[in-house]
Amino acid sequence: MNKWFTLAEYAHAAYGDEADIIWRGCVLRVPSVSPPDPTWYPDPVMGFIVVEAMPFGAEPHGVSGLLVASGHKAGLMHVIFPKESLPEGYVYGLSTAWLIANWKKWVYSRGNAESVLIRDPETLLRMPAVKSQHWKTSSRQNRPHTMSNWRTLTTYGSDVVKRGCILRVPSASPPEQEWDDSVDVFTWYPDPVIDFIVVDADSFEGRSGLLVASGHKAGLVYVIFPKESIPEGDARGLSTAWLIANWQKWVYPWGSAESVLVREPETILRMPVTKSQRRP
Repeated sequence: MNKWFTLAEYAHAAYGDEADIIWRGCVLRVPSVSPPDPTWYPDPVMGFIVVEAMPFGAEPHGVSGLLVASGHKAGLMHVIFPKESLPEGYVYGLSTAWLIANWKKWVYSRGNAESVLIRDPETLLRMPAVKSQHWKTSSRQNRPHTMSNWRTLTTYGSDVVKRGCILRVPSASPPEQEWDDSVDVFTWYPDPVIDFIVVDADSFEGRSGLLVASGHKAGLVYVIFPKESIPEGDARGLSTAWLIANWQKWVYPWGSAESVLVREPETILRMPVTKSQRRP
């Protein structure tokens, strides 16, 4: 699915008339109402990722939540849904009908479910990986433009990788001994490139983690980092130096930190809002 759907259109267009499930990793685009609501976010449009909520302290296992995926609150949980949100007959996922009926109560009291758009996770971060070579020397007034581009992790230029930042990780061919015979697959993702979002793991003493933001594992927490990863004097992200030094130990055993790209969270959902009533 390459386009956005309304919630009402989504199940029929994507999975047929029998389906009533929003899978983890789907993206919701939610317009803010006017005048601005002080209990909501200041951005005119908000992006959320449907995530498996268990790593964020949810009970029971399998319930979903919404993680903020755009703006200055990116990387924080917005809501964890109750067990009633589970689709009938499933132990995971989010019921489309339940979400529509309970939108104002659980998500946005002044918003309308009819104005919400949804998109599958596979295309969440199909953005050009254009690295900016001159962002550190650019003037402050020009920096917002250059900050929208990707930069390598090793030349990031900041001591902190803030929550909400996106890490784009190219897959590498593992050594032969890294084959996992117990499951007969490589112990990494099958995609050529994996995108992660830095999240605030609220139930883990202020530590950060990486949530998968692309591919069929989107919406799952990949790793929660130890206390040593917390930047000195700033618990709202990851120490860049620590992450580089511990990349192979904590993230990707046969990957290289030099090949990782970083992008600021503000532009995560700058994609054309093209609605479709049928599957392309």
